[in-house]
Amino acid sequence: MLSRLELVALIALGCAGANAPPAPTHPALTFDHSCAAEAGFVRTRADCVNCLATVQLPTCTCRSSDPYTGKCVNESIARSNTADCDNALDLCVSKCASDCACQKSCYSGNATCLSATEKRDSCVVDVCGAVCR
Repeated sequence: MLSRLELVALIALGCAGANAPPAPTHPALTFDHSCAAEAGFVRTRADCVNCLATVQLPTCTCRSSDPYTGKCVNESIARSNTADCDNALDLCVSKCASDCACQKSCYSGNATCLSATEKRDSCVVDVCGAVCR
């Protein structure tokens, strides 16, 4: 299981020739709804693990056949570019594991990051939900 910090690191690494796909439209979910949905994901399924590991990565020829790669890269990049979404906040969230109340408390005073996180997580739930439930 990849932590959010590991996913951010994978996004930063990307790969040569990466291109962001066109921005898809995903349902807007609240943090609480997305977090509860992700907490219910069965992360031992190969398709779920693959989706969660690649959905926020840029598309490139090295993963061109993967159906999930890049589906949420725009939301992930937008969150990464949000000043108050810093390493300290990500560390706080990762320490909470799947405790949604704990995670939400990490965003206290960080409304801009919470909004960007809601968009990213809404995308992840939309794209990976079917293979992770």
